[in-house]
Amino acid sequence: MLAAVDRPAVLGVAAFLAGCASTLHKPAGTVVVAQTLPESEHVRAFGLLYWASNIGAAISPAVSGFLLSASGYWLVALNITTALAYADLAHRLPGPRPRAEAAPKGVADEAGAADEAGDGGRETLRGLLAPFRSPATAWFLALSFCLAAIYLQKQSALPLDMKAHGLSSQVYGLVVSLDGFLIITTQPLVSRLTRRLAVDVQFLCAAVLVAVGFGANAVAAGPWTYAAALVVWTVGEMLLVPQASAFLVRHAPPGRAGSYQGAYGFVWNLGLVVGAPLGMAVLQTWGSAALWTGALLLGLSTAAAHALTMLRTRRRARPDRHDTP
Repeated sequence: MLAAVDRPAVLGVAAFLAGCASTLHKPAGTVVVAQTLPESEHVRAFGLLYWASNIGAAISPAVSGFLLSASGYWLVALNITTALAYADLAHRLPGPRPRAEAAPKGVADEAGAADEAGDGGRETLRGLLAPFRSPATAWFLALSFCLAAIYLQKQSALPLDMKAHGLSSQVYGLVVSLDGFLIITTQPLVSRLTRRLAVDVQFLCAAVLVAVGFGANAVAAGPWTYAAALVVWTVGEMLLVPQASAFLVRHAPPGRAGSYQGAYGFVWNLGLVVGAPLGMAVLQTWGSAALWTGALLLGLSTAAAHALTMLRTRRRARPDRHDTP
């Protein structure tokens, strides 16, 4: 549809459908990893999924540009071919476990009783809202939204800011492509080097790096300084994404891993919906320094919230000094 029409209304519908389809596989991929591999391998597996996705994202623009220069039909043919190949691979993946096997007997009996009472729709709604009702995951999702609102300025305010500093769209493309290049070349290494760090420590470090990286744009003026800032927030991204998936899988009740991952995708995209227009408004009204200083302060506040959560969790886990060892 995107290749065949040029009416804005139809393009909007096609883009909406494509966007919905492009998010369906992410929660499902998390469920496959959670059910196939032991918990000790989850972070590494989620890191590899994230790594492979960025390889595709890095290759796609170059291939698409080359095919479009020849004929748009070749791009359509490539999309159809890769979609069918993906469908074939997905068909070979292990299927989800039945709910009765995935959940303890009491949970399965409770779900079955709800269905027998004609309450299946309400039960499904409760399942979708469960990540936002659990204190641990709701707090994590709220902090993730704050980081998403900062991080996704790379797709909205950052190109406008670079243009205001006299940089061309080609320079912006080269600078931002460094993000994918770094992830492709260093993600497995970063995951290996940081695997001994606790999850909460990695979340704290990721928030600080995202805050400092985007805050550094306040003093950036040329491609090299923007690229240096990008390196900082890209490392934060590499720390955050695999650990976030593993954290939500660990906190999801049996049979709900996909819903918890869907909640994470929801707040991440909500960060774009809210953060993009807000960031552009701040940029146009108060200027570049105000925007990136605000991003720095929001990111550091998020890091402070992660630090408080980490201290509270460890204090609860610490045995009472009067208890017998």
